[in-house]
Amino acid sequence: MNMIAYIDNASQAIQNSFLDYYHSLVESFHDNSEKHLSYRAFANRTERATKALACEKEAIFYTVAYGKQHYASMEYLLSENLPLERVNQSAIRVVDYGCGQGIATLALLEYLANNELTSDMKIDIHLIEPSIISLKIAELLIHLVAKKLDLQVSVYSQHCRLQKAKIAFTDDMQTFHLMSNIVDIDSVQASLADLCDKIKSNQGEQFLFALSPDYSNTSMGFDILTNSLSFADELFNDSVGLLYYDVYRVVQGCYKSHNSSQRMLALHWQ
Repeated sequence: MNMIAYIDNASQAIQNSFLDYYHSLVESFHDNSEKHLSYRAFANRTERATKALACEKEAIFYTVAYGKQHYASMEYLLSENLPLERVNQSAIRVVDYGCGQGIATLALLEYLANNELTSDMKIDIHLIEPSIISLKIAELLIHLVAKKLDLQVSVYSQHCRLQKAKIAFTDDMQTFHLMSNIVDIDSVQASLADLCDKIKSNQGEQFLFALSPDYSNTSMGFDILTNSLSFADELFNDSVGLLYYDVYRVVQGCYKSHNSSQRMLALHWQ
C-alpha cells in the first residue's frame, strides 16, 4: 500500500470528527510501522516539524505523533474562551495560518457543530500553508467532516508562506483567526508583525486564537502578537500547564497518557 492509500483509507473512517481519522491512521501506522518514518528520521527531515512537510510519509507521521495533542489543545482553548453567544450564526470566516493538515479548523468546526450553532451558518474557510501535501490533506479532511456534519463550507487555499498571504477582506464578516503550533517557529515570528498589520486592516468582529507548546522561544511570538494587536480585548493569555491527552506514542508503539504545557492566547476586537 502506498502512502496516499493510507491517507485515503483513514479518511473513509470519518463519521463526524477528525479523531475518527486520527485513530484509523494510528491503527494502520502501528500495523505497518516498518513502512513509515521513525521519530529520528522525521525529526531530522523536518527539523522537528518546523519545516514544511514535503511528502505523505511526513504528513502521516505528523498526524500520528502530534495530531491528537494539536486537536485537543485547540478544542480546550475554544471551549474555555469562545463565548458561544457571540458567534454569528448566519455567516463566519475562518483563517487558518500555517494550517498544516487543517486540524485547528476542524476543532473549531466540530466545536461549533457540537454546540448546535451551524445549522444555517455559511462558513468561509481560508487555509494558508507552504506545504502542498499538508494543504491537500486539510482540504480533504475539512470537506469530509463538513459533509458528515452537514456544514455549508467554502474552502479557499493559499499555497504560500505567511508573508505572502492575502488576507485583506472587503466585507465585515465575523472572522476567526487561528494560529496553532506556529508561533514558536523563528521564521513565523519574523513575519508576525507584518501579518498583524494585514489582520488589522479587516473590518467587523474579530477573534484570534493562538497556541503553541511552551518552549523557551514561544514567549517571543506571543509578545509580538499582543504588542501588534494591543488594542484587542484579551480573553486569555497564559501558559496552561500539563494538559493531559491519551495519545499514541510512536517511540513506545502504544497509546499512553501524555501531558503537555501549552502557551495560549485568545483575543477579541471589533
